[in-house]
Amino acid sequence: MKTNNSSTIKAAASSAVTGVILTPFDTLKNRLLSAKPGGNFTLTQQVSMAMQNDSLQGQGLLARMRSLYKGVGIYGPQKAFNGTFVPVVAITTAEYVKETTHCHATLAGAIGGATAGISEAFINQAPERLKVGIQTAQPNTPFFTVVNQINQRGLQGWGAGLGSTCVRNLSGATLTWGVFIGLRDSIKKNQGHDSAIGDTLAAVGAATMRILASQPGERMKVLRQTGQTSMGWGQLFRSGEWARG
Repeated sequence: MKTNNSSTIKAAASSAVTGVILTPFDTLKNRLLSAKPGGNFTLTQQVSMAMQNDSLQGQGLLARMRSLYKGVGIYGPQKAFNGTFVPVVAITTAEYVKETTHCHATLAGAIGGATAGISEAFINQAPERLKVGIQTAQPNTPFFTVVNQINQRGLQGWGAGLGSTCVRNLSGATLTWGVFIGLRDSIKKNQGHDSAIGDTLAAVGAATMRILASQPGERMKVLRQTGQTSMGWGQLFRSGEWARG
């Protein structure tokens, strides 16, 4: 895959802007995912809890909205990194595997996605752990209070949820890039040339697969990071808790 500095900067900038815009949704997602198993916390309840907490009483709408932007200073750079690092690693690895082994594009894409997903899990672990801690804490909780709470558990605190993140990324990224590169390759062969519409269709299909494949790992990751449960994977699926959020 050919890249240049201009396209990399554009990808990072657009991803960062996307991260800033989507931070409220990420905050609500993590609050929903961190709810104790068996709890009945709906999206509406989480919005209410985030914006109408006692510590925010008497404050204006802007202060209440700010509570949904917790962790934006981490999420924006995260998106910028993921928007450049993951595609470069996934596609470069997939092309190398395909050229050297002559395997099907879908398999090559899956290998590339798995490589990128596992790498991203380890690189992003510390900022992701901190972001989830900030987003699931009570409104107006000082930043260093969250850091100290994580530090109290040492490496176990900072590494909480890493295994679940690896499971999430391995399943999600493997399917995402396997489907994307496989579909893109098939469409290209049928049309005889690269197609923006074909790439878009492949991306939509891949994104849909990622959401479905990543959900159980994402739920378990947040539960581990917030210390809400010690349930295993089997219980997670049997109880239906994997679908929350």
